[in-house]
Amino acid sequence: IMEENFVSDFPEREAVDRAKHDRLLQVIEGISVLVNIQEIHDPSLDANVISGLLEEKAKSNIVGSEIQHCRPYVPEYVVEYFKLNPKSLTSPVEEFFYAATLFVDVSGFTRLTEKLSKSASPTENSKDILSDEEKQQNANSGNEEQQNMERGAEQLVIHLNAYFDAIISIIHFFGGDVIKFAGDAMLCIFNTKIKENETTQEVIKEKLSIETLKAVRCAEKLHLIENSVRKVEDVELDLHIGIGAGKIRFVFVGGVYQRWEYLVTDTEKEGGPINQMGISEGFAEAKQTVIHAKAFELVNDQIQKSVPIKKGSEIIAYRIVKLKKYETQKNDISLQTSVLTEQQVQLIETFVPGAIKGRLNSGGRDMMCDLRRITILFINIKNLDPSEKNYTQKLQLCMQVIQNCLYAEEGSVNKFLADDKGTTLIAAFGLPPLSHRDDPLRGVRAAMKIVDKITKESVLMDDPSSLSSSTNENGKNTTNLWDQSGLFGPPANSILPSIGITTGNCFCGIVGGERREYTMMGDIVNLAARLMQFANGDVIVDETTYRESEKEINYDIRPAINVKGKSHPIEIFSPDPLRNAINVSQISKYTSHIPIVGREKCLNCFTDAVVEHLKRRKNV
Repeated sequence: IMEENFVSDFPEREAVDRAKHDRLLQVIEGISVLVNIQEIHDPSLDANVISGLLEEKAKSNIVGSEIQHCRPYVPEYVVEYFKLNPKSLTSPVEEFFYAATLFVDVSGFTRLTEKLSKSASPTENSKDILSDEEKQQNANSGNEEQQNMERGAEQLVIHLNAYFDAIISIIHFFGGDVIKFAGDAMLCIFNTKIKENETTQEVIKEKLSIETLKAVRCAEKLHLIENSVRKVEDVELDLHIGIGAGKIRFVFVGGVYQRWEYLVTDTEKEGGPINQMGISEGFAEAKQTVIHAKAFELVNDQIQKSVPIKKGSEIIAYRIVKLKKYETQKNDISLQTSVLTEQQVQLIETFVPGAIKGRLNSGGRDMMCDLRRITILFINIKNLDPSEKNYTQKLQLCMQVIQNCLYAEEGSVNKFLADDKGTTLIAAFGLPPLSHRDDPLRGVRAAMKIVDKITKESVLMDDPSSLSSSTNENGKNTTNLWDQSGLFGPPANSILPSIGITTGNCFCGIVGGERREYTMMGDIVNLAARLMQFANGDVIVDETTYRESEKEINYDIRPAINVKGKSHPIEIFSPDPLRNAINVSQISKYTSHIPIVGREKCLNCFTDAVVEHLKRRKNV
């Protein structure tokens, strides 16, 4: 499998051999985790089960099948939807059903990312264009710093995929569906496949109890991975798991340039399974599973020992200590086995980021992982109430505004998530193949447009009477949502995007196994999330972003803040919308003289090949 599947972009045989060797270690590590579980902890996971898991992995890794390239990048729920509805989306879609929810957070991978990249300098896409002499010097010296970066990214990918693949295999074994990756975490559902108003409450409770129990037993096995792989590169990895259960909503929104996003949300403002899961995971310490009290009621007869977690006198959740003995039964959702039509493949591809789709079709998964310099936006959309009837319409409005503003500046949507903290979208500037010298500036401009446009259009959706007419200096009537002087802002309950922006080096690449996503991991990702929490209907940027965009953007200097994971206060800045003239329709345009940024090594190889070709033609 390795000989057939390995896709090499290394120019030297030694590098190819090293990469193949690393892939072999990755396979061995993944197998060893499963074997340890089978031999030491759970005799019911016999050799035939493990053989079946590995056989399915082999099928999912076959290079050359277009179906296998796109299918692992969406959850099975999306695949099943388009099997039943094989037609292009033209408007947002929402479905309601009952499921158990499970959130797995792997702590330690951010530290591992920083460790493997700390000796590396900024990647090629952040360097100035070199002179011909400097290029030749770098080529002659082998560009040692870049090689260190590549080795760090390769090592990180191996560790990430080995660990995540073991987690995903166990989740699938128990019938779970990995819905989203959130950096070094995963959101999963165990679906009853009972939709709204299909049966009685008694049947719903019975089926939901079964799926919740699967989630609990799955969590127990996931913790065994910690015992099998305690440390990676001397960095300890721990799992924190939270579980909930109830009625959820699955939506498809977006559609700008036929790029759609899916999202799992609650159907109530508080107390839904997504909210339960987030609250529970927040209580979970290293190597712990915590289940919300509402979900606990469904499975308490199968839990031998638990510890209640209280808030005041109220029991919020339970920490699971030990389950009653049971016989393991495989409930695998059997990914990658059914055949999809060409039309279904095309529909699924609308959920795959366009920036990586071309490389996937050419079998270039291994070329999509590197440590690179990017600008990250964490966008939290406040005051979106999932209990409202027009929730999906509001979500569609927000997504289309964000897509238009990002695409105008050539940015990318990376993640779309909902949890106990609200609805959050993660975007980036500098992901392949779009890298620019002014990515920080582009990110700030896009963020300011997003805040301005979503706030105003959402108010208009809720209350058309909020429009007020006035006369401008030319005597013409104009319509404004509120006083542009800033003295009168939007209503208190209007939708407010809060955005945190950071710039720096982080890991960008494809992680996972039979289920995978393109993700970003590193300190700047975490910092952007922290800054987002401090923004209140505003945009907050870090010092690096500020320094690289201050010539074009007017900023207010905010007081330094203390954030989790940082030993010293962080300097923050906020662009002033009243002092920055932002044209929402402005679109950044390329001109023919702008050079390709960030691929000097590739350009040198290409130039050498062309020169050699021309020499041969001349000789002929």
